[in-house]
Amino acid sequence: MHFKVNHQTYYTYSKMVYLEPHILCVHPPTYPYQTIFNFTLNINPEPVVFSRSNDIEGNSIYLACFQDLTDHLLIETEFEVQTFRSNPFDYVLYPFETCNLPFHYPVELHPLLKPYLKPDNRNSKIENFALECVGKSQQSTLRLLMYLTETINQDFVYEFNEFGSPRSSDETLRLKKGSCRDLAVLMIDICRMLGIAARFASGYFLGNGTNESYLHAWVEVYLPGAGWRGYDPTEGLVVADQHILLASSAYPNLIAPVQGVFRGDARSLLRNKVSIQPII
Repeated sequence: MHFKVNHQTYYTYSKMVYLEPHILCVHPPTYPYQTIFNFTLNINPEPVVFSRSNDIEGNSIYLACFQDLTDHLLIETEFEVQTFRSNPFDYVLYPFETCNLPFHYPVELHPLLKPYLKPDNRNSKIENFALECVGKSQQSTLRLLMYLTETINQDFVYEFNEFGSPRSSDETLRLKKGSCRDLAVLMIDICRMLGIAARFASGYFLGNGTNESYLHAWVEVYLPGAGWRGYDPTEGLVVADQHILLASSAYPNLIAPVQGVFRGDARSLLRNKVSIQPII
């Protein structure tokens, strides 16, 4: 599928402020299931120092440093993307023992997967919920992932909240509601408790085809023989070609699109606008 994406992040300040250096995670990757082209980035006020690099997990990041006082900060990206994952089940789990739970990753992968295997929140209620899901999935790895995705989608109430850090997984489980970030963090912790490496993914979802959209979050799990595969508990879907990956990490806060602070006695207001248009 072929899309054009425009994402505007606009901060306004009640008084003139000084912007400390900002880290921007706004450039989606090109990888086997998506190709990015015609990418543009507009920042106003214009940084006096600007550089691009990769973080420790391979995400593209920018460092922007500013000089003059300002009453606003605009960060706008626009790009075209082509996605290629029409069939999200185009793989075979290998070694075959990984088809059932519990399974173990090859020893040589343990140091690399360690950050993705440690739950952020471990308590008896989450563990009990995880074990209940395993039982209802008949210990099948893929059935479990699909059961978790569908159960969170059906049994939890979605709350729109595009700002701030995700809730803890135990609070989301207790409340039975949350934003896409909250629901993703809950599923990540459950997967990690069951020995499945999982990470937080941020990006865009075409949804119902309307032009207005929002930054979205879902889960990626590492499956031997398949690599990193996405599951979206908010939508109840396996990630395919309507999802556009922006960044992924073991820790959600590391891939916030904009990270930075300002100096000054002022109030700030943040507005986000995302437009996704299919290109025929």
